[in-house]
Amino acid sequence: MTTIYRITWAFRGKMPASTYIDSDLGMPGIKCEGLPGCCGVTWSDATARIMTVPPPGTCNKYEFGACVPAEVFLKQAEKTRRALNLPGDYELLPGLNIGRLHIKCSKVTTLVMEWPALYGFIVREDLLNAIEKHGLTGFEKSEVVVKRTASMLLKPFPKFTEILVTGKGGWARTDPPLVIEPACPVCGRRPTDNKDYQNIELDESQWDGSDIFRFEHTFGGYIFVTQRWVDSIPESKFDGFEYESVGTMLATRRKFLR
Repeated sequence: MTTIYRITWAFRGKMPASTYIDSDLGMPGIKCEGLPGCCGVTWSDATARIMTVPPPGTCNKYEFGACVPAEVFLKQAEKTRRALNLPGDYELLPGLNIGRLHIKCSKVTTLVMEWPALYGFIVREDLLNAIEKHGLTGFEKSEVVVKRTASMLLKPFPKFTEILVTGKGGWARTDPPLVIEPACPVCGRRPTDNKDYQNIELDESQWDGSDIFRFEHTFGGYIFVTQRWVDSIPESKFDGFEYESVGTMLATRRKFLR
C-alpha cells in the first residue's frame, strides 16, 4: 500500500511574502437555476485553473466570488472555449482561473514556498531545483508575474515559479465509504456531506502514479504527496510547509470536483 501525506502551509516563525492573486480573468461562479435540470445551488470552485493566456478582450472580467445565472454561465463557457481553442466537451468549472499567476510582494520572503491558492503553490528556485533533481511528478510549472511595491524595486529578489498540481488520485478509499452522488446535468456539481472520514487511503487502480496529486470531489481542495516526495523534499531542509499523516479528515461542502 502506498503511504500518502497531506502537505500544508506552515510559517514556523519565518516571514512570508505579502502575496495575493491578482488575476481577474476566468469563469464566474454559477447560480444553477432557470434551466431544466438545474440543481438550484450557487457555487464556485477556485481549485481549477488553465495557464493559457487568452487573447485580449476574449474573456470577461469578474469580481472575486461573482456568480451569474446558469444561462449566462453556459454562454460565457462557450465563448471561452472558442477563445482558448478548447474542445467542445472541455469542462469549464465555475470559478475557473485563466492565465498566469500574478503576485504582489512588499517585502522579501524567507520561505521557499508560498501558498496562494488551492490548486497549487509558489516555490523559490532552490526548492524547484530539488523537485526536478529527484524527478518528482504530478505538476506543471509556470512563470509567476511579480509586482513589486516601490520600496522593493531596487532590492534583490528571488525567482518564483508556480507549481500547479495536476496529479490525480481518483476517488479516495474511506471509512465509511464515500457516497458518490450523480452530477448535476447543467453545472456538474456533485453533492457531498460534512462528516469525518477515517482511514483515508489511495486506490492505486485509480491513481495516475504522480508524486503530488489531489483526490476527486470530497477531498479535492487538499494536496497530497507520496513517501517518495517526502523523502526527497524533507521539512528539515526547506521552510514554508509541513507534512501531515493522513488520518481523520473532514469532508467539505465547498469543493465540487468531478
